[in-house]
Amino acid sequence: MNSKIFIGEVVHARQQPVSHRFRYPVYYYAIDLQELPELDRRLGLFGYNRWRPVALFDHDYLGRQPGSIAAKLMAELRERGLGEGIARVVLVTCARYFGYCFNPVSFYYCYGNDSEIRCIVAEVNNTFGERHLYVLDQMSEPLPGFAAHYRVAKSFYVSPFNRVEGDYDFRFAHLDDRLDAQIHVFHEQTRFFFAWVRGRSVPLDRVNLLATLVRFPVNAFLTMARIHWQAARLFFAKKLAITIKPNPTHPGRLRTDPSWLQRQAMDTICRFLAPMRNGRLNLLLPDGTRRCFGQHGAPVEVVVNNFDFFVRLLLGGDVALGETYTRHDWDCEDLTGFIRLFVDNREALDDKKLWLTWLARFANRANHWWNVRSGARSNIAAHYDLGNELFERFLDSSMTYSCAFFATPDQSLEQAQQNKLERILARAAIEPHHRVLEIGCGWGSFSLLAAARTGCRITAVTLSEQQHALAVERARQQGLSHLIDFRLLDYRQVQGRFDRIVSIEMIEAVGHDRLGEFFGHCDRLLAEGGRAVVQVITTPDADYETYRKHCDWIQKVIFPGSTCPSVGALEQAMRSHSRLRIESGENIGPHYAATLAEWRRRFNERWEELPRYGYDDAFRRTWNYYFSYCEAGFASRNLGDYQMVLSRPERSLI
Repeated sequence: MNSKIFIGEVVHARQQPVSHRFRYPVYYYAIDLQELPELDRRLGLFGYNRWRPVALFDHDYLGRQPGSIAAKLMAELRERGLGEGIARVVLVTCARYFGYCFNPVSFYYCYGNDSEIRCIVAEVNNTFGERHLYVLDQMSEPLPGFAAHYRVAKSFYVSPFNRVEGDYDFRFAHLDDRLDAQIHVFHEQTRFFFAWVRGRSVPLDRVNLLATLVRFPVNAFLTMARIHWQAARLFFAKKLAITIKPNPTHPGRLRTDPSWLQRQAMDTICRFLAPMRNGRLNLLLPDGTRRCFGQHGAPVEVVVNNFDFFVRLLLGGDVALGETYTRHDWDCEDLTGFIRLFVDNREALDDKKLWLTWLARFANRANHWWNVRSGARSNIAAHYDLGNELFERFLDSSMTYSCAFFATPDQSLEQAQQNKLERILARAAIEPHHRVLEIGCGWGSFSLLAAARTGCRITAVTLSEQQHALAVERARQQGLSHLIDFRLLDYRQVQGRFDRIVSIEMIEAVGHDRLGEFFGHCDRLLAEGGRAVVQVITTPDADYETYRKHCDWIQKVIFPGSTCPSVGALEQAMRSHSRLRIESGENIGPHYAATLAEWRRRFNERWEELPRYGYDDAFRRTWNYYFSYCEAGFASRNLGDYQMVLSRPERSLI
């Protein structure tokens, strides 16, 4: 018999960024896979696919799909073109002990007919129930005392204290009378972690199996406790920072089965999706199965990377859909099409039907209520002060951050934004002698155009420090500083009277309860016979009451404190707080879908320029979801974007 027991120790030593070291006594079984049936027959304390004090089960290794350990391993090797020439496999692992075992790593030593190592497979498990295979077949330079040496890129999250990036340096001695396996972890050629498993062998027979059980009566149950104890020492005593867990996406990842909780959540979400009629949705699950919904149209494919997706969705509703995308819980090539399914089926797929979401809805609504009242300046800074270098990567050269107007489908974004600005300029009917106020001027594109075209004098206000700084600089560069006064100021603090007021997609930031206040100040600031042009993103009147009492993903993540009012709500606010009336209006909302698609294309095309400014992959995914979320809303006509001309009746002399 070739199978053995190795009695020894495991050593972990961390050099970077803090020093930390520990060692524990361990025992490992080195089992020749061909001998498993014989071991099951000969050893009363050992079982193969049946309960015994010490047992090995096929489903504990290489995924839970049917087949023996050897058959599943050979399938993995053949998939990589390595199946030929493997004569014998020895599995080094911790077997189940009275039904329990956690294996941080198991090694498959694959030998040829000449008894030389052909490859070694490392099956790594993390504490999140995920597995990953490192198939080691490309030998690195020989090292004294080792039969095999491999260097591979890390691609699996194991510890919150180790980055996924870096390299593993594996070193293995022959499995004769000793076990000697080392793992060195490098990042940018610097070793920061080292693990060593070593031991001496005894034959796997009745006497040695019983002696091992007596010598290590609780060792198997201590593995997880030791992991958590060392993690606590690193976090609390050594103050080592935690790396947030991403979802594994490397081909070496093994299929996983859902836990009981995950399966219950998945079944609930699938029942929720069942009434879908408009469009089709296919969910590809982590275990390789599919769930299909809907009846008509080309299917939208969504790859679920983690069964926790269903738990988070069940608890968080529509807001969690965006949050789980940021977390890599799911992926979709047609992100806009996927979100469009929920828009087109919004009556059937109302997340209020998921009663467990009530707590998240309450918390999100309370947070939104607080944001509305906590101050406009902080809400503006949360989005518009993310950095001019970000917005410069996807906006047109005029830095216009609002809906464009595409006169023809093939027009460039630059021309479409110019069209939009000129339409507002024409609606405002600005003349050289007019005093103009722009509320929410952004980076100054409209004010710069209006001053250059008409020679009027403009006061333009914003609450964004970065917008203000760039707008002032652009006016200086264009020789318009004498005509435009860019101010870092709340519109409610503006004094004076103006012949024209222009506000482009700013009113969404004031919130429902302050719509009347906005129009009241416009009425105060507008001179007799004056005119205002307001461009505003709108929600349908029929949906508005429900919408304004809810906090969606956009309001929580992208524009805190914001509300997209309905036209009816705008008219009501004007009537109750001002003498302003809507003279004319046009919905250019259909052009917003094309605008957002172009912003998303530019953003991704130039993404590689942004990480050096501190933007990470989570930010990239969040903003892709933002662009697609809004594009779906405008493409479905669920959202509008109105350019409204407001006037005020002259005061009666009677």
